[in-house]
Amino acid sequence: MGLIELFEEVIIPMQVFAEVVTKGKENGMDDAFLIENFTGSEKIKLKNVDIQGLEGLPIGVGEKAVIALARKEGIDYVLIDERKARFFAKIFKLNPRGVFWVLSLACSKDKISRQELKKLVLRIVQEGYRIKEEILARFLAEIER
Repeated sequence: MGLIELFEEVIIPMQVFAEVVTKGKENGMDDAFLIENFTGSEKIKLKNVDIQGLEGLPIGVGEKAVIALARKEGIDYVLIDERKARFFAKIFKLNPRGVFWVLSLACSKDKISRQELKKLVLRIVQEGYRIKEEILARFLAEIER
């Protein structure tokens, strides 16, 4: 299951690609190779983006690139998990969504089962994804409904 099955098009800033794939491969992250394979799809576009004007924001280069690209391309929804970056995305009138939203969408479109959704969420958290316990508990309770 990948983003390409859920969306008509996915645009990834080159800064994010470098952060996730290039550095991920250097660090032996299995997901980096998986993501790199998906970039061969016609639905996934890699784009260079200038983050000029956003340098002062206290967020990562990848998050700045996502915000800059969305503003440049007129994209409303952005995939950002980092809390501070989500805050700045909202300031720029963007609608940030996170990995749990993507997984929920996959479940709602019958791409994964509720059981698979729960397993994926727990795996992500076990691998270091930071989320408040009460938000995680509420999300897991929603899965069970």
